[in-house]
Amino acid sequence: MSTTAAGVVLSVGGGFFSRSSRDIEYKDDGTLSALCQTSGGNWSSATLELNYLENIDGIVRVTTAPPGNFLASCENVALEAGTSMLKGSARRIDSSLVDFELQLDDYVANVDGKLEIGGGFFSRSSSLISFTEDGFLQALCQTTSNERVPSSLNLNFYLENVDGVL
Repeated sequence: MSTTAAGVVLSVGGGFFSRSSRDIEYKDDGTLSALCQTSGGNWSSATLELNYLENIDGIVRVTTAPPGNFLASCENVALEAGTSMLKGSARRIDSSLVDFELQLDDYVANVDGKLEIGGGFFSRSSSLISFTEDGFLQALCQTTSNERVPSSLNLNFYLENVDGVL
């Protein structure tokens, strides 16, 4: 079985997944989607977030935690009111805590209504900016057609605490 996704032909075969799935598609947002057959013979839509995979010296593995996972070693993380400044305390190797400030506008962009790492200044075209306790940056982002659409970005995938420095 093969399928075309984003102009690329993907060969799919050999594993149990491809034997019991159809319409397998890689999407530009980094997800794999398919219709998967249930034990009752019905078809169920399924999506896999590929950011849970990591490349370790040429070997693909499933991660047990987000790659950055900064929240596991930080406390009191929040956005400063009315800004895009992320503040909190990060644990150091010696177990002490050090305060940090991270200007998210230096790293996060609004690309046609979608929050993405790279570029910057997302807050210039976004409103209702918030940070959730599980690490998501959320905002209403303006698209190129001037619509406001909700978007979120899991910062835990991208931020890492290295001895108190994010």
